[in-house]
Amino acid sequence: MKNMFSKGAHPSEFGHRQTTMLMLGLFLLVSQCLFAQSRIIKGTVYDEHKDALIGASVILKGTSQGTITDIDGNFSVEASDKNTVLIVSYIGYDAQEINVGSQTFVKVQLKPSSLALEEVVVVGYGSQKKSELTAAISSVKSSDFVRGNVRDAGQLLKGKIAGLSIVNSTGDPTENSSILLRGTNSLQGNNSPLVLIDGIPGDLRTVAPEDIAQIDVLKDGSSAAIYGTRATNGVILVTTRKANSDFSIDYNGYVGTEEFVKTERVLTGDEFRSLIQDGTISATDFGGNTDWLEAITRTPVNHGHNLSVKGGSEKTNYLLNVNYKKNQGIFKKSDNEALIVRLAVNHSMLNDKLRLNVSVNSNTQNYTTTGDGSSFNRGVYSAALVTNPTLPIYKQDVNKDVLSSMPEYDGPWAQPSALVAIANPLSTIETANGRHHRQRTRLNGNVTFQPIESLKFNALLSWDRYYETRGYRETFDNFNTTVAHSRDGFASRGTCETTDQLFEFTAQYSEVFGIHNISVLGGYGYQKNIWEDYWMRNWNFPTDQFGWDNIALGRGDSDIAGAAIPINSNKTSGNLISFFGRINYILAGKYLATISVRHEADSKFVGSDQVWGTFPAVSLAWRINEENFMKNIKWINSLKLRAGYGVTGIAPSNPYLATYRLGYTSNNDTFYYNGQWVNKLTPQSNPNPEFTWEKKKEFNVGLDFSILKDRISGSVDAYYRKTVDLLYHIVVICAASTREVVANKEFVWYNGKRPITYSLPGSVSPVVTVALDMFKGDMQQVTGVLPQKTLFGTAVINIIQLDKNKSILRDLRKDGIPVDSIVARKDAFFIKIRENQLLVVGSDGRGTAYGILELSRLAGVSPWVWWGDVTPMRKERLTLPADYSTFQSPSVEYRGIFLNDEDWSLQPWSWKNFEPSDIKGRIGARTYKEIFKLLMRLRANAIWPGMHGITTPFYFVPGAKEAADSCGILIGTSHCEPMMRNNVGEWKVNERGDYNYITNREGVQSYWIERLKEAGPYENFYTMGMRGIHDSGMEGVKTLQEKTDALQQVIDDQRKLLSKYVDKDVEKIPQAFVPYKEVLQIMENGLQLPEDITLIWCDDNYGYMTRLSDKEQQKRNGGAGVYYHLSYWGRPHDYMWLCTTQPGLIYSEMKQAYDCNARRLWVVNVHDLKPAAYDLELFLDMAWNINSVSPSTLVEHQKSWLCREFGKEAGEKLLPAMLEFYRLCGIRKPEFMGWNQVELDKKKYTKGWSPVKNTDFSLTEFGGELDRYLESYEAIKEILSEVEPMIPQERKDAFFAQIKYPVFGAAAMSTKMLEAQRARCISPGSCDTTLWTRESQLMAACAKSIKAYQEIRDLTDYYNNELADGKWKYSMCHNPRDLYVFYPPEIPIWLTDKEIEKYASFRRPKSLPLEEVAKDHCIVSNACDYTSASKGVVTIQSLGHSMNAVSVPKGKSITFEFDCLWDGEAILRTAVIPTQPNDKGDIRFSVSIDGEKPRICSIKEPFRSEGWKQNVLRGQAVRETGHQLTKGKHTLSITALDDHVLIDQWMIDFKPDRMFYVFPVQPTY
Repeated sequence: MKNMFSKGAHPSEFGHRQTTMLMLGLFLLVSQCLFAQSRIIKGTVYDEHKDALIGASVILKGTSQGTITDIDGNFSVEASDKNTVLIVSYIGYDAQEINVGSQTFVKVQLKPSSLALEEVVVVGYGSQKKSELTAAISSVKSSDFVRGNVRDAGQLLKGKIAGLSIVNSTGDPTENSSILLRGTNSLQGNNSPLVLIDGIPGDLRTVAPEDIAQIDVLKDGSSAAIYGTRATNGVILVTTRKANSDFSIDYNGYVGTEEFVKTERVLTGDEFRSLIQDGTISATDFGGNTDWLEAITRTPVNHGHNLSVKGGSEKTNYLLNVNYKKNQGIFKKSDNEALIVRLAVNHSMLNDKLRLNVSVNSNTQNYTTTGDGSSFNRGVYSAALVTNPTLPIYKQDVNKDVLSSMPEYDGPWAQPSALVAIANPLSTIETANGRHHRQRTRLNGNVTFQPIESLKFNALLSWDRYYETRGYRETFDNFNTTVAHSRDGFASRGTCETTDQLFEFTAQYSEVFGIHNISVLGGYGYQKNIWEDYWMRNWNFPTDQFGWDNIALGRGDSDIAGAAIPINSNKTSGNLISFFGRINYILAGKYLATISVRHEADSKFVGSDQVWGTFPAVSLAWRINEENFMKNIKWINSLKLRAGYGVTGIAPSNPYLATYRLGYTSNNDTFYYNGQWVNKLTPQSNPNPEFTWEKKKEFNVGLDFSILKDRISGSVDAYYRKTVDLLYHIVVICAASTREVVANKEFVWYNGKRPITYSLPGSVSPVVTVALDMFKGDMQQVTGVLPQKTLFGTAVINIIQLDKNKSILRDLRKDGIPVDSIVARKDAFFIKIRENQLLVVGSDGRGTAYGILELSRLAGVSPWVWWGDVTPMRKERLTLPADYSTFQSPSVEYRGIFLNDEDWSLQPWSWKNFEPSDIKGRIGARTYKEIFKLLMRLRANAIWPGMHGITTPFYFVPGAKEAADSCGILIGTSHCEPMMRNNVGEWKVNERGDYNYITNREGVQSYWIERLKEAGPYENFYTMGMRGIHDSGMEGVKTLQEKTDALQQVIDDQRKLLSKYVDKDVEKIPQAFVPYKEVLQIMENGLQLPEDITLIWCDDNYGYMTRLSDKEQQKRNGGAGVYYHLSYWGRPHDYMWLCTTQPGLIYSEMKQAYDCNARRLWVVNVHDLKPAAYDLELFLDMAWNINSVSPSTLVEHQKSWLCREFGKEAGEKLLPAMLEFYRLCGIRKPEFMGWNQVELDKKKYTKGWSPVKNTDFSLTEFGGELDRYLESYEAIKEILSEVEPMIPQERKDAFFAQIKYPVFGAAAMSTKMLEAQRARCISPGSCDTTLWTRESQLMAACAKSIKAYQEIRDLTDYYNNELADGKWKYSMCHNPRDLYVFYPPEIPIWLTDKEIEKYASFRRPKSLPLEEVAKDHCIVSNACDYTSASKGVVTIQSLGHSMNAVSVPKGKSITFEFDCLWDGEAILRTAVIPTQPNDKGDIRFSVSIDGEKPRICSIKEPFRSEGWKQNVLRGQAVRETGHQLTKGKHTLSITALDDHVLIDQWMIDFKPDRMFYVFPVQPTY
């Protein structure tokens, strides 16, 4: 038995196989019997002339089996039995059924079809025989429609009619067919054909394809003109099936599916990963393998059903058609469900002379939406094609090594980037959901009265209502909502209702008079349309359970204080009245003519003199085949030549364009009035009595033919058409009212009446778009009106970006524009008044952006409009000199900031307040965007982002790099962050090992490569070299030579990586090398640095440049740059509270750097932007234009700044106060008032910080210099108090932040420290008469010190909580790093509040006037008060304790003549600015009195030595020399022995042991 079965088989299976074989045998036997009964039937088919018909169809009835006749009309077909019936048919002939019986040969003669001979075509307001047509009209019967599943009736005609284009361009199941007939005809009007369903205007999607009997298309002007303005794009006439008395029920349906015919070839995850690994592309490997196209698509199931019931009697009959379709889209969550019902009832009476027809049509549509306002988010498909295929669908599947680099986002979906455009495609679908419901109901009735055969009257009435509701929501997990807009959920809700009413009446008379056949038609039509729409959006929902049904629960108004959520509602109505007529004439059946005319009026032309339009048409035809000379040409059955001419019109898409219209602008376009923000009502159009119809004039010639017994037929048409009086809606402003030149002296670019207009070419860089948006916002604040875009040449301002619009160069050259000079310079712009217009020309994107923002400056808008709350002042008029022009380009190629030591200011403000985040330390993309916009206004183009350990690394902030790119901002990194990596925040020792190039070279290189791949496509400035993670020395090397060799290897390898991953031509890549700290020593030890690398020289962290390029280094291709400080964390003491660097010091050091060819990159260190406002702007002004300020115009520069920020009167009054403020801070910065230091020996001092101690200010010397210093602060506070009431209300916040807080804060710090010093110095004394006054002085000193401390806290509290309604909360810290100087004062006793109030107002005697000080055995002078000076000596304003330090070139001298009242030994103290020898040498000067041997003094101090520390803390280096003097006149000469010597003050003192701090001399302003 085992051999009977295959391995593993069962006996029952064997029995089953036997049965199968038996059944197969029986089937073959039966088949043989059946085939044995079949027989062959042959025959011939011929026509009425007994000529053979070629290609006639012969079918066995009831089957699909059949054949066609051959060239002789013969056929042969196989039949099965004697009851066979053959159906024989041929085009143009009536079909015949032949009972074959026992015949084996049959002859069949077909007769011409009467329908073919008299085929009826539907035309405008009637019908005609096809043979009598004179125009280009095509007709398609239901039998010729496209078969299968079609979306709408339009698809029935695909490929059926020449010149008719029907397109469905997407996989959206709700998409309607896009139909064009003979192309487009209008710029702004509708280009779709008019669709009439049983004579009523409609939509092809509202009629079931299965319910259509015939579709006729009026293609040329002569056939369509009778419909007037609605028919310019042709007419599609749909005739539905008619009811009759034969009862029948018909059903048909289908079930189907669909798939992509062809898709784009995209890389798999593995293929993409391999390209990443070999360096072909720069991208992140997320560890997955996702086919994104497969992820968002499916295999859809579609089904449709059509049920038709008809019946009744001869007089009354009905037809009911029900059509249901449910289609799934190929993309997930795309669908369409539609139900179309039509009921038609006909009734005739009076012997069929009166006929009534009533029809009810209902169309219901429902579909899911994944896009706001659309059925399907079509961007998902393109996103699927470009999304990284290594990205998994879900975050949990992402490679953990790169998870931290992904955007912060709470949803479960993996997201590749902060760019919403490439968010996870599937998440975009799944986190969006909506529903659309559409309902259309149409009632129409038709009454026909035909009293006699030749006369017929017809009345048509129709009422059509369309209603739509739509709702849409995005969940909390939606990336677009959550990340791009920082919102909790989003929803929209809307409704739309349209009502159409139509009445038409026609009368037609037709008669034949012998060989004359004439038909006349006349009619009247009235149509009314009402359209209403409501729509709103909201977001920030309390939970994810709410959406469009609970839309009021959102808090969209919380994004911007006081803003309203978007709500829109509209209602329009219109009427169309028409009279029309047509005459058809036929002569002898051969010559045909048609003439029609339509005269109609449209309410859209109200206000115009052209409300009525007339549209005539004429067409002629010649039936050539009816001529006698054609009778003997048998093979031509029909030949007709046609020619026609017609005029049709196009009404505007918008109503009332001919009238003066006012309209509200968008919600964001507001102005402040009477205490609230009000939407603006602005002109929308001007009166235009000449406003008229567009007219299309069309001439058509055609030939209709039919040959070979109608086997071949067709039409050939040629047409010419021209559309005239085209309508194009643009804002045209009267030149006289917007652009004026007054008395040839003044160009008016805003006159208080019309908005500023501008033109912009189609191609510009993103930075130009950002700048334009900023400018528009500025001008809206200045003028109250949002600027309007219009055409080039008609605008007030014409903007051109040359590198994107090179075709215009020639025209600009002809107009005298220095095009070649502009193009040759990066970031350049040119502005000129030309032909009564303002022309802004930029060399590139940044240059164009700077040019646009220059206009904001000209309008009085401060760069600090947002960061400084410098609200623009409203102006009724903006003017420029009629001959105004400016050509600007940068002096320094790259200009920007290093956002550093941000931990107590900008960083917490960003993540705690401006864009709240759960990620502590994140400076978000919105913050960076505002920083970048400020840099744009300051004409800067570079940033080194925040890099402290608790700050989120820049490249980890979603959208930050994209924001920089959109603003034209180049990214660089500090001296200790090579290859664009933030080591403090990005290098994880536990994951990557030591940051040691000697032992972990491969790991370090891999770390760099990751960033190069990511950053490569953007504009960057790469830092070269390597230091430790925390700004320490390079790891793994000890000796100087080891350090040199290692750094050389690092740079060589970095160059190779840049060449591989960024640009093969590495010399084109901006690269920086910073010889900072020990790196300078390494460079000078023989480091070979490529010529194209830029040397970045640093100051000593306190504003004094340490080194600059020597003559050889100045020849380097890469040039040089500067890294400068306006704030600093480190020894000898931080200054990160206020920004008080003297303007003169910034000027002196940066001008020196520029003169030494440091012109490639200037970067300034700031801990925050607001406190550094003026100093930062001065720095960047010089970087933009080194000649924007000079040693003698620094005061004027500051005055201009103050006047711009606070108004002319206030600015001029503030100037002396602010000059004195910078002098006092130059004497001692507020942060240095503790007279202590940081970063000292931690074994000696806790934390390495020395304690606060008494200052060097003397209570007694020079009549009380401590009190004189405090009195100076009080004096400027009084000035500020006088000026403050003059400040406009909208600038109060700016005044507080930029003026009052730093001045009052610095004054309070000085008071706190110096009054505490006074209290500590008051001796307990003995029991004598001074006891009582001593106690009151002690209490007063303590009270003033405590109150000053409290004042700092109160000022800071106001800054953070009340300034600008809390806008700057967390941005100001009065005690950064919690250093001792910021602690409460150290005083002998602490007072109660009552005691503080009592003693704080205690008044002391004023300090001794400085004029009296001169009597105290000293002679003092400011260097600027010299008697004579060598050529080349320059006084620099706003520098030094004198505020006018003197720059003495090498070998030059300044001389002073003075009177001495005393004899004896004296000390000459010479105070100079503590500059550094920039050339590795010394920095010396000599002094000589009365020609004695010069005494040589050097101020060179080793970096971080105690002498250097005291110099930078004091802002002076003081050198002492001893001299013997007598009473009488003397001469002092001071000579510079080296470069960069700046003399500040000098003092001859006959009390050499005197203890004091400030030279007792009046400053010179």
